[in-house]
Amino acid sequence: MKNSSALFTVVPQVAELVAGGKIKLSDTLGELLEEEGKNAGLTVEELLKGYEDKVNAYYLQALLNKYRRYTTIEEAAQMMFAKMGMQYTKFSSEKISTTGYSVPDVITNGIDYGKFRFTLKNGGKYAGKQVLSPKAAELVQSLL
Repeated sequence: MKNSSALFTVVPQVAELVAGGKIKLSDTLGELLEEEGKNAGLTVEELLKGYEDKVNAYYLQALLNKYRRYTTIEEAAQMMFAKMGMQYTKFSSEKISTTGYSVPDVITNGIDYGKFRFTLKNGGKYAGKQVLSPKAAELVQSLL
C-alpha cells in the first residue's frame, strides 16, 4: 500500500464528518474552505478517493481542522487504534510533509492492518465496540 498513513489517520476521520452529516461527499473545497483557483471544484469524494496524493491529504487535514475541533488528528487516530486493539501501530517521529500540513507517518504490521480491515468489514465494530460509524466504515472500505 502506497501511503497508508493517510488511510489510517485522516481518511476515517473525514469519513466520520460525512457520516455525521457535517459535510457531504458532493461538497466542494470552494464551498467548505472558501478555496479559489484550480482546486475549488474538488469534491470531498474526490479528495477521499485520492487520499494518497499529498495535495489531497493537505485538504483532508484542512477539513478536519475546520469542522472537527475537539482533538488532533494524532489523538483521534490513537483512540481509534486502541479501540481496534491495534497495539503495534505507532507514529514515527517523522511526518509526511504536505504543503502547510503534515500527515502523521504511521508504522503498522499485518496483524494490526488485519484488525483495521476486519473493523471496516464488520460495520465499524471491533470486539463488540463501535469504533467507526457503519456509514464511515463503509465509505473507508470503498476506498481500499
